[in-house]
Amino acid sequence: MFPNVTDSMESTFIGGYIHNLLQKRREPRRDSQDALEKPGRAPIYDELTGFYSQAYLTALLEQEKARAERGQGAFCVGIVGIDGFDLVDDFCGPAAGESVLRHVGAAIAVELRRADTVSRYGDDEFVFVLFHTGLDNASIPAERVRRRISSLEISSLQPARKVTASIGLAEFKRGEEVATLMGRAASALDRAGGRNRIEIG
Repeated sequence: MFPNVTDSMESTFIGGYIHNLLQKRREPRRDSQDALEKPGRAPIYDELTGFYSQAYLTALLEQEKARAERGQGAFCVGIVGIDGFDLVDDFCGPAAGESVLRHVGAAIAVELRRADTVSRYGDDEFVFVLFHTGLDNASIPAERVRRRISSLEISSLQPARKVTASIGLAEFKRGEEVATLMGRAASALDRAGGRNRIEIG
């Protein structure tokens, strides 16, 4: 199980845990990395959480779209939205919100294969990409992610300590644009309605 975190060790534990996760995962894909590592381009990593940035995610999905169009494997995306995240910021403060984001990102990463990818997406969402995975198999890791997040106890969220997340899941369809794929996942997340559930787009 994902361990509970106390105030005294939270920042050290989360920083070290995410660092170790990222060290165990593969390096950014060379062609996606090359697309960003030019002057004036967006960073590959999100500064707050240490996971991949939205800019890197966009480059990666374009690359995967091209591979899928050549018949080199299906892939799925899941958008993870933290249920009621605005209330965390409003009532517990921005530091608590940042702690929740780090915990949730780590919880997602630990339930995925080493080959899969986690990215920060917007203010309060993450996206995971499941490579060589069709929709029929994607619901299994997505459900593990959902359960892992709901099992977290976060000491900065007094008195509730608990957080849940909903997931919009979608498989790439040959011939569609990446924006369409992400739109289907986002619509599925909207249908989940912040109710700690998974919807398919």
